Amino acid sequence: PWAQKPYHFTTVERRQELLERARSGGAKEIGTLLHAVQDAYSHDGIRAGWPNPLGHSSESIRSWLGLGLDPDRTQDSPGRALDAARMSYSVLRQISGDSGPRVGVSFAAIQPGLRVALSSTGSRRQAAIAQIRRAIAVERARRLQRAMIRLSLLRF
Repeated sequence: PWAQKPYHFTTVERRQELLERARSGGAKEIGTLLHAVQDAYSHDGIRAGWPNPLGHSSESIRSWLGLGLDPDRTQDSPGRALDAARMSYSVLRQISGDSGPRVGVSFAAIQPGLRVALSSTGSRRQAAIAQIRRAIAVERARRLQRAMIRLSLLRF
C-alpha cells in the first residue's frame, strides 16, 4: 500500500541507506531521502500496517473534520516541521560534502522566516517565504563581499 512506500515510516538504517544512494544518485534519490527524513518527524508516533494500513490517513481525515491534527500540515506541528527543516538542511550539506562555513547560506539566517512560514498559511506564509529569500540574498552578498576583500588582500 501507499503508506509502505520506501520513504514512509523509515528506520534510521533505511534513511542511512537512502543517504548513500542520494550521494551517488540524482534528484529523484535526493527527493526520496528528503521525503523520508521529513516524514520521520511529521509521522513520529504514527504506525503503518495493521491495524492502521493507511498510515496516518485517519489523522488527516480527523483534521479535515476539525477533530485533530494532520501530521502533513506544517502549521499543525511547527516545532516538528522546523526540526525536519533543520535536518533536511543538514542532510543536503552531507550530500554536497560541505561540512564547513562555505555553504551558501546558514540555517540560522533562514530559521526566523522558516519558523513563521511553517506555522502559518496564506499571505503570512508568503511574506515569510519572501523574508527567507531576502535573508538568502543578504547572506550571499555578505559572503561575496568577504571573498572579494580576501581576494583583494591577496593582490598586495
